[in-house]
Formats: sequence, C-alpha cells, structure tokens
Amino acid sequence: MASSEETGTLTSDGGAPPSYGSLFPGSLKPNQIGRQFRSTFTLGRTDGEASGSGGLLQCCCACGSLLIVLAVFIGIPIAMIAIGAINLGDCEIERLIPIWLIVMGSVQTAEVVFRVFFHGSRKEDDDNQCTWDPVACFVFAWFICGNVWVFSNWNDYSPMQYVLNGTNSTNATEIVNSHYCDDLTMKFSFGVIMLSYAMIGACMCCCCVAAACFLCFKKPTGA
Repeated sequence: MASSEETGTLTSDGGAPPSYGSLFPGSLKPNQIGRQFRSTFTLGRTDGEASGSGGLLQCCCACGSLLIVLAVFIGIPIAMIAIGAINLGDCEIERLIPIWLIVMGSVQTAEVVFRVFFHGSRKEDDDNQCTWDPVACFVFAWFICGNVWVFSNWNDYSPMQYVLNGTNSTNATEIVNSHYCDDLTMKFSFGVIMLSYAMIGACMCCCCVAAACFLCFKKPTGA
C-alpha cells in the first residue's frame, strides 16, 4: 500500500487529482490540439487552392502571350506571302512591291521556324551564331528597298486598273493605268512598314526605361 508521501505527489492539497498542465507543463491541452489540427488543415487547403488558381491564371496569361507572339511573328509573314502571291501582277506602278512582300514574308517565316524548332538543338557556338548574320543583313537591305518602293509611290498610285484613252467618251478605249496598284497590296505594305517602325520604337523605349530603372535602383559602390 502506497504511503501518504507517495500519494501526496499524485494528488493536490485538497485531495483532487492533478491537473493536465501540472503533469505535462508547456504542452497543449486536448481541446487546443484539436483546434490546432483543424486550423492547420484549413490553412493548408486554402494555400493549395490559392496556388492552384494562381497557376491557372499564369497558364492563361502565358497562352495568351504565346498566341499574340505567334500572330505577330507567324501570321503577318504568312499574310505577306499570300497577298503578294495573289496580286503578283496587279501593281503597274511598281511591280516589285508584291515580290517584296513574298520575299520578306518567306524569309521571316523561315527564320521563325528555324529558331523555334532548330535553335534549341543546335550548339551555341560562334560558327552557328554567324550563319544568320548574312540573312539579317539581307532582311535589313530588303526592308529599306520596300520603304523606297512603297513611300515613293504612295501618293501617286491609283486603285483603278483601267482608264479611258481619249477625250471623247464615245470613242475612248480602256487602257491599263500606269499608276495602278492593287489597293490592298499597297496599303498592307504600308501598314507592315509602319508596324515595323512602331515595334522598333517600342523596343527602344523599353530599353531606355530598363536602363533608367537600373541606374535609379543601382546601389552606390561605396555603400
């Protein structure tokens, strides 16, 4: 039979059983353990749902950006090839404008396809990097030629293919207008050139903003 001293260690002064906190100091009570478990489980589920919705939003943004990039870098060159081929002989004022569209669209399409499908598999060395330098020079020179052909005839072209030859309307005959050019071909070429200049200007503005931000947030060397 246990002595009174031994039982005194297990009972309080009034003979009541010891409390949970006196036996396990610093531990959580049973009801606190349940609340802690439920709060942890709820927070974990909420974080998972938040991360899932955030990942879906990022995926949608990435897909939208990809579609825009494909529309600009694939759709426009293909449209250049199609419009130039359809109206190949429909620009009397400058027969090289449809050819300019076909060549420019073909080169840009080939370059995009090469960079997307073959750029990752080829080795990144100086020899392969220099293979596209002549193409870039050709694209630049061909772009300048398109500027000359389009802008020099922009104010003089006529969308009417045939004009009347003669002052008397009864005896006049229709002849091919020497200033004729298909309206879609000329306006599309003009739009492509202006879009190219707009993209160049946007890239220059982004570079200037990035450089300004870098200089503003750059820490001093002595700090």
